[in-house]
Amino acid sequence: MGYLIVIGLVLLAGLSASFFWGERGQGAIERLEGELERQKKVTTMLVNRNERLREEVRELGTGTYVIEARARRDLGMVREGETFFQVVDGADDVAEPSADRADVD
Repeated sequence: MGYLIVIGLVLLAGLSASFFWGERGQGAIERLEGELERQKKVTTMLVNRNERLREEVRELGTGTYVIEARARRDLGMVREGETFFQVVDGADDVAEPSADRADVD
């Protein structure tokens, strides 16, 4: 009778270990759930991107605004008669006055 209890406990321990750490155990399920959540986020991002591209295609078919905007943004083009201004952010790009120059009033 004692041997049956020992065998039962060993089987129970083996099944418990398989449940928690096995190939199809709880840990694997949690990893797969995490992967599923990541894939859902990627899918949502791609669906949004596809919708933006569909809207851009629709606008390309109806007018020149999108074509002009892309030419300005991607190619740096300007319309005839326009003046191009480039705004530089940051104080690092501005030349400092020389310390050895005297201010003249």
